[in-house]
Amino acid sequence: MIDKEILFPRLATLVIWLLITFGMLLHFLLIPMLSLELPASYIEFRGDGVLIQLLLSSITLATQMTLLSIYLLLRRIIKGELISVISVKWVNVLAGSAFAFTGLLVALLSWLTSQEAAGPAIAFGLIGGILIGATVTLVTLSLKFVLQDAIANHQELEAVI
Repeated sequence: MIDKEILFPRLATLVIWLLITFGMLLHFLLIPMLSLELPASYIEFRGDGVLIQLLLSSITLATQMTLLSIYLLLRRIIKGELISVISVKWVNVLAGSAFAFTGLLVALLSWLTSQEAAGPAIAFGLIGGILIGATVTLVTLSLKFVLQDAIANHQELEAVI
């Protein structure tokens, strides 16, 4: 039987790769179609195809970077190597990409509002995404300090031994 400490990170790894694959499909298929169709279909988006492509692609890439950094941290957990300075670097990447995701959602909401195209459902959805991104950023930064303390304690224990 597989140990739960390894089972859950492996299942999470599988889901992460499914999400990254889904993001690639969005990035290469759906977003280019949207950036062509929205300006052709709606007056408020005329001439904004490149901006739509840029905003949506940036959000997708920030999300994929967040998922990739989570994957790399999970690998370190599976290998029993989480308590190391390299892990702190990946935690910083995770916090940075979550922060970028949040900022990009703010930019998208601002742009949609300026175009008078952010209906209540879209606005609430984006605000929810912004709050989730901000929460992930803050929790990640909080856990970073716990990880740094664990690394310091581990190094101190190794020095004693």
